[in-house]
Amino acid sequence: MIMKTQLTILFAIIILVNLSCAKEFYDKFPDNKNQWLTYEDSDAKINITNGLYINQNSSEINAYIIKDFGKIIKNILEIECSINKFEGETGVGLIWNFTDENTHNRFIITTRDQQFFIQYRANGERETIKEWTTNTAIAGNDSTNIFKLKQNGSSLEFYLNEALVHTQDSSNLSLNQIGVMLGSTADSRCKINYFKVKKK
Repeated sequence: MIMKTQLTILFAIIILVNLSCAKEFYDKFPDNKNQWLTYEDSDAKINITNGLYINQNSSEINAYIIKDFGKIIKNILEIECSINKFEGETGVGLIWNFTDENTHNRFIITTRDQQFFIQYRANGERETIKEWTTNTAIAGNDSTNIFKLKQNGSSLEFYLNEALVHTQDSSNLSLNQIGVMLGSTADSRCKINYFKVKKK
């Protein structure tokens, strides 16, 4: 029993070392071996089997899927995520520095009208970094949108489908607890095709 416990601990250490030494984390979600955490209510369903699917039927609670990269990757350079939005009028996109519904940052789009929005939340207080803005780089429903956050010196750059849409000072930015959000509108569905994190 002691030997089994020691082997389990050693295996966990090896995984953490490999991830922290790797230049890139990449997940296409064949399963949940990377241990993503889900935040949802009984009206939402998040499934990670041969892809990551979020079916949202709640009109009150957003659905989130999160991973704490701060424990395994230091000095994050870039985050990239490919999302297909199938149905619904709600927003979908990247979140980071997530604690709960009231404390996180969000970079989201609405595919119905090709708009994006950037907001920081801390203990319920909201700071809008970029008001809802139309951008033709955003693809509509049943299409793929690629989100990217990129550290460039003391700035954080926001990309949609390789188009730079906003630049923000990031001298005090911590890119922990990163993931995806699907807003609280009934009958909304999306698929996360892949999630990629690069380190410096």
